[in-house]
This record gives sequence, structure tokens and C-alpha cells, in this order.
Amino acid sequence: VGARGLHVKVGLLELSAKAQADATVGGLWVEVDLLGLQTGAQPPMRTATLSKGDGKRPLDFALESELAVPAGSAAERALSVALASTVEEDADVYFLLHASAKTGGQPRQLGSVHVNLQQMLRHDAEQHERRLQLSDGAGWLTVSLVGLPTLKLAEQPRGARAGVGAGAGAGAATAA
Repeated sequence: VGARGLHVKVGLLELSAKAQADATVGGLWVEVDLLGLQTGAQPPMRTATLSKGDGKRPLDFALESELAVPAGSAAERALSVALASTVEEDADVYFLLHASAKTGGQPRQLGSVHVNLQQMLRHDAEQHERRLQLSDGAGWLTVSLVGLPTLKLAEQPRGARAGVGAGAGAGAATAA
């Protein structure tokens, strides 16, 4: 990853027994909510839709994407605001697992995980191949979020944002 970007990866999905047994689930995909950094991006960052199959074997979404964050860009400003926020959740990057219905019903969200950018900075730790438990008991999703140099550049005090810090927290990645 360069000094001005974030590298996002969505890897293996391991479905829970509950999700495996859900006969209504057809296709599965993950959308990545990057704090609005992808303004104007069509479509938003998401994986290909994979068939659940029997659900017993892990599915590999194999998504790797680079998000450029040029100096002075709207993306850098949005990142700076999120990192300076006193509400830590403002810096959460969400990975949302969605499912289509086998019989053509409405898609639904099965679960989510998130990585917090403020915690990444505080712990000075990239998130490589993190196996995270999805909310709602859907299973486990392996994700990566890399770009500490970009976060450090965006965090640098600028004008009124100088001195605004993040709250305390235990880890950088959790289920949402």
C-alpha cells in the first residue's frame, strides 16, 4: 500500500451452523462501508455474489481493492474528520454480509463486522487477515485493512482539528 491509500481485503467466510441450515439463503456477498470515502463510486465496494452451496465449506470472496486517498482530497478530509471524532464509532469501517433469497425475495443482511481506524492508530497495528465473528451468529469473516501511513497523514493536526483525539478502546476489530 502506498503512503496515500487504504488496502481492503475480504477473504474467507465460514458460516455458522445456523446460517448453514437456513434454506432460504441463496447467494452471499459482502459490502464494505468505508466512511463515505468512496463518494461517487458506483457501485460501492463489494464482493462478487457467491452461491452458499451446502454452507459447510468456507467461501473465498477473494476481494482485494485499493482506495486512493490523495492529499487534500475529499477522501482525506472525510478520513481526518473520522479520526478526529470524539465518537469512536465514526471511524468504523463496516463489512456487511448480505444474502439473496433462493426464491427471489428481498436481500437481507445476515451479519457484520467492523474495523475501527482510531484503534488501528492507537495500537499502531495494521489489520492483516483478521478472522472476525459476524454479528447475529452468522459465522466468521476474514478481512484485512491496511494503510497506517495514510491514517497517520490524515491524523496530523490541521487548523481547528489540532488536539482532538480518540477515546480509549481495547481492540481494533470487532463484530458490529
